[in-house]
Amino acid sequence: MTLYAGSMLKRILRCWEIEQGIRANIEKAKASFKPAAGAAQEISHVPRLKEDCENFLYEFKNFLRELLDVFNLLYATDYDEASEWIWKSRNHPQPVIDYAAEKFGADNLKTRFLQQMKACNGPFITMRNAVEHPGGHSGTLVISDFTIGADGKLNEPVWSRVKDDKVEYGPTPILADLGRAVHNLFVTGEDTFVMWAMENLLLPGVVILGVVPEADRNPGCPIKYRLVEGPLSPNRSAGG
Repeated sequence: MTLYAGSMLKRILRCWEIEQGIRANIEKAKASFKPAAGAAQEISHVPRLKEDCENFLYEFKNFLRELLDVFNLLYATDYDEASEWIWKSRNHPQPVIDYAAEKFGADNLKTRFLQQMKACNGPFITMRNAVEHPGGHSGTLVISDFTIGADGKLNEPVWSRVKDDKVEYGPTPILADLGRAVHNLFVTGEDTFVMWAMENLLLPGVVILGVVPEADRNPGCPIKYRLVEGPLSPNRSAGG
C-alpha cells in the first residue's frame, strides 16, 4: 500500500499531467492554425515537447519498475527492471510473462493478462531505453513536432523508434499514445494486485471480487472492483 499510495501514485499523476499539458498545447495550436495557400507560413510548435515526452517515458518505466516490487511481494520473486516484465535480462533469464506461464499455466487469467504487457507497455519501455542509450540495442527515439502536409493541413506531432535506419515503432501521434499509456498504467497497476487478491481472500467463495459496470461508476471516483457475496455466502444459501 505504501508503493501504491506513494511513489507509484505520484508517477502516474505526473504522466497524466504531462499528457494534459501536451494536449492543451496541441489543441491550442490546431485552433489557431489558418492555412495560407501559396505563402510562407509559420508552423506551430509544442513547447518542451522533447523534454516532456522523455520525462513521461521516465515516469512510465519507473512506475512499472516499482510495480515489480509489488509483484515480488505477492509472489516471492526478485525482479528489479521494468523490461523484465517482458524480456529476459542478465540476472533474470526468465521474464515475468514466462514465469507466469510456468507457475500458473498458459491459460490462467493472470498469465493471459500479463501476456498483454508486450503489446500494451513494451513500446514505451523500449522508447525510454532508446532515450537512455541512444543508438544502442533499442535504437533512437525520434520526435517530430507539427508539420504541414502536402494538402496544407496541420499534422500533429508524432514519434517513432528507429534502429539501424529501420523504423521499429511508429510513427504514431504522440498525444494518442500518451493517453493510451496512462490508461495502460492504471489497468496494469490495478489488475496486478486484484488478480492476486481474487485467489487470496480471507473467505474464498463467501466473498468475491465483483466488477462494477463502467456505466455505473462515479466519474469523480470510478471504482472498478467491489467485494460482493460469493456463491458460498450464508445469505445466498439462505435465500436459495
